[in-house]
Amino acid sequence: MEIKTYFVAFIDILGFKGIVEKERMTGYSGEQLNKLLECHLRCESIFKEHGLDIIQFSDSIVISKIYERESFHEFISSVSAYQKFLMQQGFLCRGGVSVNKHYSKSSFVFSPALIEAYKVESEKAIYPRVVVSDDVIDLVFPDKNYPPTLCKEYDGLFFINFLYGESISTIEKFISLLVNDCLKSKNHSVIQKGIWLANYSDYVLNTDFSPSRFSAA
Repeated sequence: MEIKTYFVAFIDILGFKGIVEKERMTGYSGEQLNKLLECHLRCESIFKEHGLDIIQFSDSIVISKIYERESFHEFISSVSAYQKFLMQQGFLCRGGVSVNKHYSKSSFVFSPALIEAYKVESEKAIYPRVVVSDDVIDLVFPDKNYPPTLCKEYDGLFFINFLYGESISTIEKFISLLVNDCLKSKNHSVIQKGIWLANYSDYVLNTDFSPSRFSAA
């Protein structure tokens, strides 16, 4: 058995408890499940054409592709597509990308790369972004010539610039709905995620979603 090196992304769907609760409130009508399944099946079909694997268990998604430096752009473009499919169904996600040994066959997975990607997602992503580990950045871009499909934030982390190249007319309404839903929340963490998405959209697409920070008492 040969364990090869892969790019691996670990994705977590945000607010999954709320999604399950919506299902319960509707008597498990399947509306939310169907949205998630549609996104998964669309990506599964596309990914297989490009040599990517996708595994989903509940709110956890693992996307992998055998490591070749030249295939990094294709890999993150595929992850970006998944993020946008989720957004169009009304879901946000966050994640981490790593590179290391990875083995997957049928329902069996052995993967130091997955462990690293999970650590990036759980410890660094915070907002609805997919953060690329420093190890991947250093390995793929030793010349520090970064592509526009990556975005660097003030915290020094690179994340997949999933709105890059998007037409505002095709994605604006989905972002607006998600931002508004987050800002209506009484959960401070959810509000901050909505503000982050608004700031990011305003930066990339020149929208005007960021709320005013102050108001009269």
